[in-house]
Amino acid sequence: MATKQSSKTAIVTNKKFGYDPQFIIVAGVRRPAGGFKVFRRVDCISETVVGDDGHITFHDLMVYDPHTDTLMQTEWFPKSQRIKKIADLFSLTPEQALQHLWARANIRHHVAQTADAAKNLRMLSAKNVLVYNNKYQELVDRYGVAMDCQKAIAEWKAWFSDIAQFI
Repeated sequence: MATKQSSKTAIVTNKKFGYDPQFIIVAGVRRPAGGFKVFRRVDCISETVVGDDGHITFHDLMVYDPHTDTLMQTEWFPKSQRIKKIADLFSLTPEQALQHLWARANIRHHVAQTADAAKNLRMLSAKNVLVYNNKYQELVDRYGVAMDCQKAIAEWKAWFSDIAQFI
């Protein structure tokens, strides 16, 4: 996983907020690697963090890199309070939660690439995404949350290659 430094942090004063950290996703139109073709891309994923004094701070967890046409982790990503809360909710360590997030992202990327290559947008339907999620959850239930995510991804991809032609 690549890491990119981010110095973009904003502070807003509002003493009424008393909620858990949230994610903010900003998207826009980009020309990756200075090309002529325009694509819609996620520019950044930020987390709002409310301090004890009521100040809200925005930490960029991931930012878009036009040279590689990817989202890059920032120094704040492994420190995310939201990811820690998700980990706690499922009795995971933050590292395990990140592994599962990356495994699911890898699966989504694989589905998108396969759908694009097959010119089959049905693969991206909400109904089918639910099937993909259920298969991943089946692997988690079978192997436990501390499973080897790389092994699970390989098993999921083998399963997907068997069913992809029928979607």
